[in-house]
Amino acid sequence: MPLEDKQMRRRIEREIAKFPLDLTRMNIRFLDNCAYFEGRVRLMRTAASAQHAHLDKVLEGASQAIMHIPGVREVNMFALVKDY
Repeated sequence: MPLEDKQMRRRIEREIAKFPLDLTRMNIRFLDNCAYFEGRVRLMRTAASAQHAHLDKVLEGASQAIMHIPGVREVNMFALVKDY
């Protein structure tokens, strides 16, 4: 993996950490200007009860935030399994 891809993956991880998602079982890859998310994802326990957030809406917001990062052409979350 080129150094630029590793740096971009770290930048994406920092951006997605701003959202109330439990990412402990999720893997992020960045290849050819595309971000790939795979594994399991769910809302943090405190976020789900306190804010009544919906997982799909939070993921959509995270996806949009990642798309605004210069150099990201596509965000692929099709391999994510949502734990409600």
